[in-house]
Amino acid sequence: MEAALRRRLDQRRGRARADVDTEGSTSEADRTPLQSESASVSVHIYDVTGNGAVQQLNQVFRAAGTGAFHAGVEVYGREYSFGYCDGGSGIFDCEPKECSSHSYREAVDMGFTALSSDEVRSVLGRLALDWPGTGYDLLRRNCCSFCNVLCIELGVGPMPAWVSNLAAAGASLSDAAENLRRRAAEVGSDLHLQAPAAEEIATKPR
Repeated sequence: MEAALRRRLDQRRGRARADVDTEGSTSEADRTPLQSESASVSVHIYDVTGNGAVQQLNQVFRAAGTGAFHAGVEVYGREYSFGYCDGGSGIFDCEPKECSSHSYREAVDMGFTALSSDEVRSVLGRLALDWPGTGYDLLRRNCCSFCNVLCIELGVGPMPAWVSNLAAAGASLSDAAENLRRRAAEVGSDLHLQAPAAEEIATKPR
């Protein structure tokens, strides 16, 4: 009798343990943290034309930390860049490494974005309003400028400085030339205003 009672108690304890194990157990998928959607980001660099001389010059300039480059940002299987157009947004996309009119040079790995594909589309939609095609400027607001902003928005930027160094240097030279032009115009205006006084002195009877 006592032996039979012990067997029943042992059976009950066994069932209780099994229930606890079943309730406490989780599948492998449940134990694995949910991974948010993410994607690698690359900046694709092109020589600005397919001209062999430009490619050779860029080879030299690249070693000096600059060059004349076109750039595009690849994320979620598409490459995005910016250029001039008569109307609408200047942002466009293409197959990675396949931007027409330019000669592909290299890729720069920028890491991973934590944004989902939907969030990336939302970012591009917002940037489309800020980057109209008519706002393109070769030195100050070009493809490299856009790619740098996009990389920052994706959380992987900024881009390496050498990609846009030549444009920055060109913009500085352009600013200097514009300042000289304005100064020359001001000096010319001053001379024009002073001319009547000089003429009056020259013709005044002595």
